[in-house]
Amino acid sequence: MCRRVICCSGLIVTVFFTAQAAGFQALRPGRLPKDLRVRLIPGLQAVFQTVDQGQTHGQDARVDRLPAITVARGGAPTALLSPGPFTVEWTGYLKLRLKGSYQFFLSGQGQVSMEINGIRIWDGAAGDLDRLPAEQIDLVRGYNRLRIRYQSVSSGAAQLRVDWSGGDFVREPMTPQRLFCDSADRTLERGRQIRRGRFLAARLHCFDCHAGLMRLASSGMPELNRRAPDLLAAAGSLSADWVVEWLLDPQRVRNRSSMPRLLHGLPAEPAERQAADLTAYLLAKSPRSLKDEGVAAGSAERGEALFEDRGCIGCHRFTAPGDTDEWDRLSLHFVAAKFKTGTLARFLVAPEQHYAWTAMPNLGLTLSEAIDLEVFLRRSSKGNVAAHAAGEAARGEKLFVSLGCQQCHLTAVQVRPPAVSRVLWKTAGAAANAGCLAPDLPANGVPAFALGEAERMAIATALQVGPQAWLHGVASEFAQRQVQRLRCTTCHQLDGEQSTLGYILDEEAVGGHPPEAIPELTWVGDKLRRDWTRRLLAGQLGYRAREHLRIQMPAFVSRAEWLSRGLAAQHGYGQEPALRIEVDPRKAAIGAQLAAMDTGMSCHRCHPIADRQPQAPFDARSTNLVHVAQRLRPSYYRRWMLNPQRIDPATKMLRFAPDGKRTSLRQYYKGDAMRQFDALWHYLQSLHQPASKEAASP
Repeated sequence: MCRRVICCSGLIVTVFFTAQAAGFQALRPGRLPKDLRVRLIPGLQAVFQTVDQGQTHGQDARVDRLPAITVARGGAPTALLSPGPFTVEWTGYLKLRLKGSYQFFLSGQGQVSMEINGIRIWDGAAGDLDRLPAEQIDLVRGYNRLRIRYQSVSSGAAQLRVDWSGGDFVREPMTPQRLFCDSADRTLERGRQIRRGRFLAARLHCFDCHAGLMRLASSGMPELNRRAPDLLAAAGSLSADWVVEWLLDPQRVRNRSSMPRLLHGLPAEPAERQAADLTAYLLAKSPRSLKDEGVAAGSAERGEALFEDRGCIGCHRFTAPGDTDEWDRLSLHFVAAKFKTGTLARFLVAPEQHYAWTAMPNLGLTLSEAIDLEVFLRRSSKGNVAAHAAGEAARGEKLFVSLGCQQCHLTAVQVRPPAVSRVLWKTAGAAANAGCLAPDLPANGVPAFALGEAERMAIATALQVGPQAWLHGVASEFAQRQVQRLRCTTCHQLDGEQSTLGYILDEEAVGGHPPEAIPELTWVGDKLRRDWTRRLLAGQLGYRAREHLRIQMPAFVSRAEWLSRGLAAQHGYGQEPALRIEVDPRKAAIGAQLAAMDTGMSCHRCHPIADRQPQAPFDARSTNLVHVAQRLRPSYYRRWMLNPQRIDPATKMLRFAPDGKRTSLRQYYKGDAMRQFDALWHYLQSLHQPASKEAASP
């Protein structure tokens, strides 16, 4: 195995060769034992250690999509380690379809060593990593063993990105679909277990009742800031009989609910009476629901089309909550029984009104659209709840306090009440078999969560770490959790994992529309400017990014800031400078000719430009060029222009420079592709409309 080094004048490079690891010598290069191959999972194992006066300690491990990191000054490198200098070592395999010669590049600051198939490159190189020369190495077909070690600077921000290039592609981030690691590592398994437990503890509001943690710390786990829905404000929209059933057993009327049973220790009759009393109190305190004007005029057919076109069908089903669903969707079997007539439409217009952290996004529906959707949902929802005798609000008010409802649920009093239960980590060793985590139904008055054995053990493992398991918020890990929690891969492909919406539509939809080409999430942190992503997720763009699609990107308002930061951080991007539009008039003029229909690349055939609509068939249309400069990172734009099919094999975008060097438009810069794309970038910047002139979101 050999390697060649591209170096600056005077640079002395030492090459180290090491033997193949024991157990691999009998296999041809690029092969792995079968028992190891079946254990491989996507990503690289990342083992972190904090550094204090030259000594490492405080180890943590997780799986990273890429060998990339960014940590702001004073930030924690992982959710389980304290802020300060650190080291991280990524290990795993880079799987290739063909052998060949590849170059590797670094960006960031710190100290780096890298080893591929036993050959070391950048052996301890330090400082401004962008200034280091590229390293070239021959890789084999199949699995190439990869090890990258990074040490942060002693003070200031930490950052690393590792790029590569090959014979048929220019410099780009390493491809997540080609990176794998061994899932059986014990350190990695423990890190996964702790992370699952800390997320469950936050989602179940454990620290709203249990003392020992400052829940509102700005640097802590963001999910700790969640409050459960404002029942006193929302109850007026709900059917009294449904609320009683919900209080008796949330899992019966809604699968995957985080709401515990609180009346499980009572006989059936007293439990029903207490649930009715609580319901009477909530309804008495809640504002009276608005009239249902207009619902009668709604159309179930239009609502059904919206249910499919807006992607609701990807996350929801109408079968009973206890029924098995191939796609693990949330049941709407009882939705008609839940909402009073007319109130469901108003919920659909603003799902976050009484619950800021709801996983239900804002779909940007008009009231008339929401009414159509309500009519369809009522026609399709077949679940019925039993009638219950009315309760007494006075008794319900006392129960609201004695059962601790105000600990989790938002009320008119905005200040969170103090925790009332014991500090969990003082008895963490026994926590998995007692109280809320008891394997059997706990005693009356102790919440009964619908937890399996694995979930209980995960929470207990996290509690053994102590409060430090929740003290640090790390954006990249937040994004990883929330992409799963919000079911983003229902609509978006990620790291080679196919989205499921197309399959669901094919099996269940009646509209007959073919699946739409929804953008991937794989490169979103490298592709989009962080501030633009934040405004998109918050519903603050003021325009639709892809007007040609039936489906629309919804808003996740409470998560927009952290999610946009996290998606960028997964690619090694941190705080970015404010958008600067710098236009060279001469280049912009040539770029305008390059974009034109008669003299250039005919961009307007598929892309709208401001108010001018494209001429291509509807399924070939794309984004408005007015917004390109504020959306895209320039590095991504150049890669896209050189070879769009490498990034998205299904794109209808033309490849204007098949050889990666020249286009057929020889009248501009003698066909030099990069100079032409640079001129086009200046033209696109000249189209930019400042954010202050954009319309505010409704």
